[in-house]
Amino acid sequence: MKKITSILLTVILIFSACRMLSFAQETENTDTTADIKDSMTAKWFRNNNMNDFDKMELAFKATVFSGEIASTSTMYIKDSKIAIEAPLEFGFLTVKSKIILDIGRRSISAYSPSLPIFYISFDGIGDYTEDFTQFPIFEDPDLILEDTYNESGYYVEKMKNTAEDFYNCYYFKDGELKLIETYDSDVKTSSVEIISCDVSEKDVSVPAFAINLTFLFTLFNLI
Repeated sequence: MKKITSILLTVILIFSACRMLSFAQETENTDTTADIKDSMTAKWFRNNNMNDFDKMELAFKATVFSGEIASTSTMYIKDSKIAIEAPLEFGFLTVKSKIILDIGRRSISAYSPSLPIFYISFDGIGDYTEDFTQFPIFEDPDLILEDTYNESGYYVEKMKNTAEDFYNCYYFKDGELKLIETYDSDVKTSSVEIISCDVSEKDVSVPAFAINLTFLFTLFNLI
């Protein structure tokens, strides 16, 4: 269980860093609340239920940058379930892992897509479900600083959450949000690439044919 706990805490920290913030610099702050309500970003949030976790349906790839090191995970949200797929390194061996958190059932399951015939599962993890729902992956920004089209044809809205000293850049094409980049000063700290707003049940579920090996791991004190 300690290994599962450490993985959970790591994931929480990674995705908390991907909150919709942005990059800090001196700028003149003017009240543009009306512009925010009519902005492309605010409309996209409302249309995709970003403020209602139970209705949220989204798949995205999140990358956190730390110097020259980048950690990337894929996340799926559907029907109060969160699935996080990320690589785990064991020396020279890298294995895919997938953790599925069911908020409604207060349960967590884990398996490897590289070997999807086995999984482990635990119930009664209320504390973890509360932690996972504490990080708003997307938040309505409070202040729009700049909006323009870039050289690649993306419509870009640069936003600031007045409660935080960071900035976000939201990239749209064909009316859809494609990418969110977070900056601290002139350094990119994270990016979120929107994969889809249509998530299937299999993306947030253990394979139907997989065998539950939780009792074996418990028997040999491996978790």
